[in-house]
Amino acid sequence: MEQRWLAALTSEDAQVTGDLTALAAALRAWHESAAPPVGPLRTCFRLVLPDDEEPDWRVEFFLQATEDPSLTASADEVWHGGGAAKLLARHSEHPEEALLAGLGRASRVYPELDSALRVSTPDSLRTDVEGAYRFLRQSANALTLAGFGVQLPSALQRGAGLGLKLKASSTTEPGTGAVVSGGLGLDQILSYRWELAVGGSELTAEEIKELAAAKAPLVRLRGQWVELDNARLRRASDRSGRSVDNRRFLRIVGGGNWDCSFHGGTRQ
Repeated sequence: MEQRWLAALTSEDAQVTGDLTALAAALRAWHESAAPPVGPLRTCFRLVLPDDEEPDWRVEFFLQATEDPSLTASADEVWHGGGAAKLLARHSEHPEEALLAGLGRASRVYPELDSALRVSTPDSLRTDVEGAYRFLRQSANALTLAGFGVQLPSALQRGAGLGLKLKASSTTEPGTGAVVSGGLGLDQILSYRWELAVGGSELTAEEIKELAAAKAPLVRLRGQWVELDNARLRRASDRSGRSVDNRRFLRIVGGGNWDCSFHGGTRQ
């Protein structure tokens, strides 16, 4: 019946006949799973970066008081009745039931959560870098739209971007100055070229090689996490090191979307 319904959605004669009881029940459950939760407590999810002690990416679970969002308790506190969970008990008699029910609802919009719900007291979901990236770019938004709380690492929200940096270098001797006169054009004074950069910092040849060899969508570079788009990296690498004439440079500056650093002699 589900296949017939899906086919009807894309056909001119959008009709489905027969016993629709089971289909209606499935659609109602699906709609309810995406509806914002009601009640004094809200189930939330926090993406945690790996570190030396915890090499895995984790999505941690916690509860939040809807009337006081600053009041939260981790899943571990909820299961053991300690810490902030005692304060949440003032808002709901059984916080553990609210957390378990919330996790069950969330699994409908975040199916990867099922693996963490195989234990009686789940407190987090361990995942790899690909799973963390899916959470960052897909599941986090789906959970938010469904009414759940989501917290992402500030380092990933800022997103140290991979891109090109326009580097200007002086062709004059340091300390001699640079004056356009007597037919001496800008091309004889300044030269420009593209450099591959992350967060405004130029990358070394070795770092570019490491990025090109990386297969993960998130990589750690110079102590910060970088979202890696292989297609974008290839395009940027192709342009990196290329020179830019002054006419092209002025068009880039006029467009307002550029990052220019000056290296070499003194600008005047």
